[in-house]
Amino acid sequence: MKTNIQDFRGIHDGATIAILGSSPTIQLYNGREDVAIAVNGASICDTIKEYGADYFVCGDKMSPWRAWFGGSRETCRSRLLAPFVAPYDSQVIPDESERTVLASQLEENVFHQEEKGGDIGFSPDFTRIAVPHGVFVYSELWDQKIHKGQEKFCRGGTISGVAAQIALVMGAKEVHLYGCSFGKPDPSGRHYGYDNGNEPGGIDSFHPIKMDYILSRLVEEGVDVFSHGFTNLRVPKNTDQKVFSQ
Repeated sequence: MKTNIQDFRGIHDGATIAILGSSPTIQLYNGREDVAIAVNGASICDTIKEYGADYFVCGDKMSPWRAWFGGSRETCRSRLLAPFVAPYDSQVIPDESERTVLASQLEENVFHQEEKGGDIGFSPDFTRIAVPHGVFVYSELWDQKIHKGQEKFCRGGTISGVAAQIALVMGAKEVHLYGCSFGKPDPSGRHYGYDNGNEPGGIDSFHPIKMDYILSRLVEEGVDVFSHGFTNLRVPKNTDQKVFSQ
């Protein structure tokens, strides 16, 4: 078994699903959607500590060493991780010997170590992925059609783009973006809605373009997409536009 994403297909059919990113507009989230997916550092933002989230999603090779990786366990029920992150998470891969073998493979994988985005082709046959957690496989944007039946998830729109595709596969009728500004909404110049310390991060110029493409595919699949607060994205319908206006 390479992944168990099939277990999540249609699990929330007809639901409203919130995608929770970590820009300052995350404070607009109030838990009103049916399902919440928090990505990366959003999982330790104050509003998520208050309302919690159903899922935690991350997919950067450095994720296991970020402060929010451990903190997300206290706020999110299920964990959905990239294959090269899962070996460092005992909740997702409970067999210690399996984790040790997989981690050793990654450490000896020169391409994975040198490539900024990691080796997206790393997809071992996991012996057991613990319920209710999951592992997803990446694809390049040009190699995977975004639709309800997809088995891999396109990268390029940040991890929020992956979360949006996961919401599609889960059966969302609406996707609501919080903390997904894809730019700096705060006049003070803050990029994050939490204290990220010295951990790196940010938005590159290509991220909004690719995220808009991903979201346009959701719309074509019949999903309504909304963005709460300031955003550089063009596809979502804007709400709460006066908050953090520039």
